[in-house]
Amino acid sequence: MEFYDKQKIRKFCYSKVTIAILMFFVAMMIPGVYGIYTKVSESSRDRKAAEHELVDLEAREKMLVEKVERGNSDRGQEEQIREKFNLAKEGESVIILVEKSIPASTTVNEANVFKAMWNTIKKAF
Repeated sequence: MEFYDKQKIRKFCYSKVTIAILMFFVAMMIPGVYGIYTKVSESSRDRKAAEHELVDLEAREKMLVEKVERGNSDRGQEEQIREKFNLAKEGESVIILVEKSIPASTTVNEANVFKAMWNTIKKAF
């Protein structure tokens, strides 16, 4: 009897109807699985970007803490005042470097070139 029961179960499992039903369920699950896969890969990329941003922010925080600590000291306050107001102590001299200005003639030359080209095109017609 046991042999016949196993055959009935095996016959049911391997029947075309059962296989078709299983294939239908598998086909219905594929889009969901693909959606989950894309979300997992996207969240992995986002996590790596967030970790990189965290490292950058920690470095920036360290730099800002050092700058604040330096600014709280007497020497740091003196440096800030000197930079902000271009001040010097008595007996010191200040050198101010001025960059050479670039004339704005390049825009005029470009305008003249385009004007000349336009006049040439107008003369052709």
